[in-house]
Amino acid sequence: MQQLRSLVLLAALLCLSMPPAGPALAQDRARAKEVIVAFAAEPRSLLPNTIVDWTTNDQVEHMYDRLVDRDPKTYKPAPMLATGWKVVNDTTWEFALRQGVKFHNGEPFNAASVKATMDYIKDPANKTHYLPRWAQVKEVQIVND
Repeated sequence: MQQLRSLVLLAALLCLSMPPAGPALAQDRARAKEVIVAFAAEPRSLLPNTIVDWTTNDQVEHMYDRLVDRDPKTYKPAPMLATGWKVVNDTTWEFALRQGVKFHNGEPFNAASVKATMDYIKDPANKTHYLPRWAQVKEVQIVND
């Protein structure tokens, strides 16, 4: 009984000696200028075209934007980096690109960067995960920048 009483007293003293984790810490977090995200595992790659697994996908989705997204309610295509698109004929699509977008290094997002990405995906030497999905795409042409 004496040991139990000592243990309870020790636990109470430890709780009382800890600083409060109330509004003061919450206010400090509200002023932070960065967001820290933690994941249970590391991605296998930061190049999303080379490998796709759940962990990698969850992480690279926060780093890369797509030309076209999917509306979460209707699952219909929705603009992302492409502001719009049209079907020119049975084998040709034309995309209008968002203006004023820059990569993390300051380089502009433009038609040349889209073409470079598509050419990379279509090159069998790069062994991209998405190569079979793009097998029917003959070529990517820049109409205007």
